[in-house]
Amino acid sequence: MAVTRNDLGLVILAVEAKVDETFGPTLGEKRKNASEGQLGRITYLERELGSLSWSY
Repeated sequence: MAVTRNDLGLVILAVEAKVDETFGPTLGEKRKNASEGQLGRITYLERELGSLSWSY
């Protein structure tokens, strides 16, 4: 869980997962077969999250 902030105030972020459950494909894997809409959403998230060091 993370407590963060956006333009409206505080935001709580949480991810639910089971011990042996994966988070799904990596961004690199997702990009390989992504639709135009999916690529747009990935690009948006990368822009919003900042220039993190993404490893594809």
